[in-house]
Amino acid sequence: MQKLSWSINLNPYRLSPTLDVPELYANTDQAVEQLRDLGVTMVRVDILWMLLQPEPSGADLEAVGWYRHFFARLAQAGIAVYAVLYNPPAWACAQVHEDLEGFLASWRAYCRMIGREFAEWVSIYQVWNEPNNYLSHLKDDFNLFHTRVFSMGGWKLTLPVGVNWKALVPLFRIAREELPAGASIAYNAITNLNDFTPAAMPAWTEWEHFTDQLLARAGDAIDVIAIDHYPDTWIPGVGPLAWDCLDEASKRVHDPRSAWFGKTIILGELGYSSCRNVPILKRPRMNFFPDDHSEESMEAWYAEALPYLLDRMRPDRWPHNRHHVINAYELQDPPPLSIQGGDHHEVVGIEYHFGLLRHDRSPKAAYGVFRDVAAGRPLPVSAPLGRGKTGPLNVYIKTSKLSKTVHRWISPLAYAIYQAVRPPLRRHDTGFLSFGAVMILFHIWRAAVGKRAAE
Repeated sequence: MQKLSWSINLNPYRLSPTLDVPELYANTDQAVEQLRDLGVTMVRVDILWMLLQPEPSGADLEAVGWYRHFFARLAQAGIAVYAVLYNPPAWACAQVHEDLEGFLASWRAYCRMIGREFAEWVSIYQVWNEPNNYLSHLKDDFNLFHTRVFSMGGWKLTLPVGVNWKALVPLFRIAREELPAGASIAYNAITNLNDFTPAAMPAWTEWEHFTDQLLARAGDAIDVIAIDHYPDTWIPGVGPLAWDCLDEASKRVHDPRSAWFGKTIILGELGYSSCRNVPILKRPRMNFFPDDHSEESMEAWYAEALPYLLDRMRPDRWPHNRHHVINAYELQDPPPLSIQGGDHHEVVGIEYHFGLLRHDRSPKAAYGVFRDVAAGRPLPVSAPLGRGKTGPLNVYIKTSKLSKTVHRWISPLAYAIYQAVRPPLRRHDTGFLSFGAVMILFHIWRAAVGKRAAE
């Protein structure tokens, strides 16, 4: 029976915020030693397209050389590579809209280079990153969506309105053709967007429906479905054991009637941000986290979540799997000056505090928890994380989750009736406003009315 691989994410930006190649070399050895100390047998690394090919004319040989050096050092330490093929350069992003065929040809050349240069070290190739993450534009993370600009007065907002399947699907088919024969090709989905968005188009904004559609179009080019899931951070206040997504994946991957059947399921990303509370609204005050996060609560989260996931991901529970992987995000925090928006002052900044190491590479308390679990050592008994007081955000979360249950029942009925009356309507044209959105608007209105009454 295969063993479970403990893995951790290491983005090259953590070794050099400016991607300076000499600085990448200078920090490689210490990073490898810290990975060895953690006891991981795999590391998830972004093979940055923008670093390898900043111009369309050819590869940056110095960057290629650093990756080969880094991967060879990992191999010497007994650590395999889980590679993320993503981060397109600006010129490739422009091609998507101006010359799709040219973009796909550029992607083919990139994949061919990856296979030629790094095949001896890579165990899993992940194509793109969270292609269902329709909030990616908040951090200027390029993704393949159709977008629309909504304006009101002088205010404009660009929102995704659908998936660009014509651009996305060929990425997987080309990767299958150009990467080494027998390579494991992965697709990763962020699972935290379903229950808690104020409005959704069920057929493509829910991760399992998105996966259904992708597998229907490119399932023969996908071996691995990687789940990215962040309970208590991107789903605030639900607890570290909220892993319904694993139940859904297990049901589908064991069902011979499903397009998921026989696919490998791994945990592509998980973790807990030690970022302190950030306000979503200042008046009335509404914090992102029901509880204030800290390095101490991060330690408690890992102590509760990792043993649970170790049992949930036991190889005998997933007989179809070619790989058995639990990957934590991330090895270390970036330097404060490299964080978008400053240290902690906006919701996007939460992402920069998932590291088991601080930005100066000193370990947080959760570092020791991860190391002990990876080594098979028992953890001391500790109290589970406490839950915060009920507030507007908690109400939003609970009622939005109820919305998902209800709309899953109502939406197909409404769709069938509408299609009978006015065909044809594609399912992704039907949407819903969550109960949570209605409730949060009510709480804001009530607080505002109460404030005016007090004045």
